[in-house]
Amino acid sequence: ELNHLASVGKATAMRLAGTSEIEEHILQMRLEQWNYQIYFQQKNLDRYKEHYEDAVKKMETLSGQLFLKTNQEKVITIKKGIEAWYALNEQRMALWKKYGKKVNEPSFEVDHKADYEMLERIAKESGEIFNPLLVQLKDIIDQIKTVNFEKLDTAKLTSITLLIVVIIVVLIIFFIINSSI
Repeated sequence: ELNHLASVGKATAMRLAGTSEIEEHILQMRLEQWNYQIYFQQKNLDRYKEHYEDAVKKMETLSGQLFLKTNQEKVITIKKGIEAWYALNEQRMALWKKYGKKVNEPSFEVDHKADYEMLERIAKESGEIFNPLLVQLKDIIDQIKTVNFEKLDTAKLTSITLLIVVIIVVLIIFFIINSSI
């Protein structure tokens, strides 16, 4: 029973660590995106893509480790949202790469009106996708904590009950042996 309790605890820790890593990768994506928008350095774009790939892999792994089907579905929904957000921002990154620091100049709006409007539209849509994803992620983290802590509590109660039963059996055997002597 102690082995079972240890494995439940380990699995719980892995799921919680997985959700934290996903959240970290998603936030790092946003940070690298902003850095690329400011500095236009390829390393920021590369890190953005790496964090995206890592987040998607972690979500695929996590969805297979969850107990509740609803939580698995929520992770898949978040994954699809991140994929949509990433695809949308590919257009924005391409425009930033094309124009570089010119996108930050006041004349960009006039000289490249169509691309300026596209950047504005994508920025708005990006926020509309990204912000709810963070809320959904926080929600799934809270649900995973609740479910997993309940499992730990159940395993703990089972272990304590088993320990009490063993103690009672040992005491009965002790009294039987003691009275026989």
